[in-house]
Amino acid sequence: MSAVAAPEATLLMLAFPPGRRGPLSRGVTPAEIEAAYPGWNVTEGDALDAELPRIVTKDGQPHWYRLTRA
Repeated sequence: MSAVAAPEATLLMLAFPPGRRGPLSRGVTPAEIEAAYPGWNVTEGDALDAELPRIVTKDGQPHWYRLTRA
């Protein structure tokens, strides 16, 4: 991402909190996002306001994160 993003780029990411969701991905913490995107600042946004199946939300509602290049 960093190789193609402008110096003050913004990335919006929808991420699920860690949890067990059957065959779906396990989710990610804000700290794991920061570790995966060095050189970016991560801020937590609002929870996704949508009706989702219980298998997806049983361990928490997904959140929007805003990443800006440092």
